[in-house]
Amino acid sequence: MSTGGSIPYHLRQNKAIERNLFIESLRRLNNYTNISEYVYIGFGGPFLEDFKQIHNLLKVTKMISIEGDKNVHCRQQFNKPLSCINLGDTPEMSGDFINRYNFDDKTIIWLDYATPSDLNAQLNEIVNLVTKLKPKDIFKITLNANPEALGKNPSERDPRAYRFQKINDILTQDFLPPNAVVEDVGFKKYPMLLVNAMRRAIGHGLKGRNDIRIHPLTSFVYKDGQQMVTLTAIVLENTDTEEAKFIDNSRIKNWPFYDGKWSNPKNINVPAMSLKERIHIESLLPEASVENIHETLGFYIGSTPSGANSDLSNFIEYYKVVPWYSKILF
Repeated sequence: MSTGGSIPYHLRQNKAIERNLFIESLRRLNNYTNISEYVYIGFGGPFLEDFKQIHNLLKVTKMISIEGDKNVHCRQQFNKPLSCINLGDTPEMSGDFINRYNFDDKTIIWLDYATPSDLNAQLNEIVNLVTKLKPKDIFKITLNANPEALGKNPSERDPRAYRFQKINDILTQDFLPPNAVVEDVGFKKYPMLLVNAMRRAIGHGLKGRNDIRIHPLTSFVYKDGQQMVTLTAIVLENTDTEEAKFIDNSRIKNWPFYDGKWSNPKNINVPAMSLKERIHIESLLPEASVENIHETLGFYIGSTPSGANSDLSNFIEYYKVVPWYSKILF
């Protein structure tokens, strides 16, 4: 299960942006398939935030939450915001759910993993999932992409050699990309190594499945405490004609966040700013550049000028989907 589910969304701004982009991608897929007809399956956590958003914005009325922790499952029963969410009678781990569930209905499933020590098991669950999905099903995977979780040798100054051996042991030849090198366990490159590991897991799931192909839609990396990487994809009939129909009908190529080529994940890292700062910055968009904004402010938002430039540039890219948070006094 996702151990990050107990952290409120208002403390995870970058994850909230990524979630909003996921919902936006599903909106665009509505041009190809009716999303309201789908069953949504995910790790609801104690507050079931994603379920509320997907129901309210996409009109999905069949929903299943997967939860293996007994206490969180009890909290879900108390906090359940919608009658259409099936919480199950007892806690159940995601691997057990995938094994027993038949996936007969059109499905959107989000496996929001957070525990880095279970990476090999998580990739095997992806293999099993792909063997069971059907054309037009949609899946999203989130993995912990913090290389520090791989540990280090205290006697070595550079931890990468140790971490590279560790990831070799975890992934084995089944999931380790054949061109992986020691630099891939650095902070910036590790998310792409995991995307390639997911791609290999998907490939294993497709063995013997000549009827379908997997078309990637988006991939993002973000950090709210831990660095995470996500991959979203759709299952298509295994023909070039159907893939062309999907791209044409969905008009997904017109969306700036679309990635259909297994590229490096797009980074989401917006700066923390006051309400007044954000209102002022947005009043200058979309025309203003980073330099224009800093000039009008008279200061930079961040601990260093270079970092502030990067974060503000990221905000300009994502400002339309950045959530608004403020205090409400009763």
